[in-house]
Amino acid sequence: MSKTKALFASLLAAAATVAVPAQAGESDPVYGALMGKYVYPDAARDARFGLGVNMLVGIPLSDRINLEINGFSFGAERESDAEHDFYHGVGLDLAWELSGGSFQPLLLVGAGASVEDVQGSANTVPYANFGTGFIWALSATNLALRGDMRYATVFNDAVSNESDLFGDLQFNFGLQFLWSGAQPPAPVVQVTQAVAPVDSDGDLVPDASDACPNTPPNTAVDVRGCTLDADGDGVLDAYDRCPNTPAGAKVDVSGCPADADGDGVANGLDQCPDTAPGFKVDPTGCVVQQTVSLHSVGFEVNSSVLTVNARRILTEVAKTLRGQSGLQVEVGGHTDAQGPAEYNLMLSKKRAASVVQFLVEQGIASQRLKSEGYGEFYPVATNDTAAGRERNRRVEFKVVGR
Repeated sequence: MSKTKALFASLLAAAATVAVPAQAGESDPVYGALMGKYVYPDAARDARFGLGVNMLVGIPLSDRINLEINGFSFGAERESDAEHDFYHGVGLDLAWELSGGSFQPLLLVGAGASVEDVQGSANTVPYANFGTGFIWALSATNLALRGDMRYATVFNDAVSNESDLFGDLQFNFGLQFLWSGAQPPAPVVQVTQAVAPVDSDGDLVPDASDACPNTPPNTAVDVRGCTLDADGDGVLDAYDRCPNTPAGAKVDVSGCPADADGDGVANGLDQCPDTAPGFKVDPTGCVVQQTVSLHSVGFEVNSSVLTVNARRILTEVAKTLRGQSGLQVEVGGHTDAQGPAEYNLMLSKKRAASVVQFLVEQGIASQRLKSEGYGEFYPVATNDTAAGRERNRRVEFKVVGR
């Protein structure tokens, strides 16, 4: 390793000798850069990723080739004990700008020395690196975005017993700025006198482009100057799913007449506005003759006591019956086929009666209600599966008259 270190020391001295006589011309500015640094260390190192800072000063040697004095510092957490090692270095790089213009790809090659403070032991070691990058000038400023990726070969026989040659990947990104030389030209600003276009109806669409020139004041218009809400329901035409809503009708966010009970009949046409979910209605929103199975009306196990959820559902049914006083309803109880048929029949009768009793407590006249138990004799699914038995356990509301 002593011969290798001596060789890199000679390379650094030679590069420094070349840099001394180089002078920046008036058109070739000296520049600097300040960048954040991310390091992906060699697998042989006892280290996770490193974070730090990279600073450099660039001196033009020609139109496309610059000598850069590069300094860096970063820290990396050790995998073995989660403590940190620190790395500080300085080097010389040649940067070759592959093209002109605002975006300039770069090739980089150079060498230097770094102090590697690893596990409390500091060693000064040589390194060589090469890579690629870019400079992206920001318009009308002395600033540019600068980024590069380097592969750094580090010679250090004090870090690992496995290898004395490490390859680290380094990523830098930040700002580059000019210190001397040419300045970007000041932008030429031409001031012209703007003439306001004529807008007779005040809808912010000039008369020359206004397809609807007599729009009433404070009316929302499209780019042609025509109204955005043709039916005046407060929902813009672009979002209005019911563009011909009658004047004065209350609508939802889609521009369609609101339907508070969700029965498919708009509020303005609904003569029975409190229909419970699951019931079919006629065009006026009132319940028609039908049989509705409410599987969610449940009971305690082997009991006719209604669950809390069942009471909530039956409260909505009671609203429907109160709003439609002509409805006559039979409440039918059904069970699955588990257990003796006689027991299931008796249980279904008690459950149907329990539902009727709850509705009476909600203010429904008992003369309008009838309860009946059917036990296990009218299944709607197989009793051989849990899912089928759950479907068979149900309460049915049969509307028998209006």
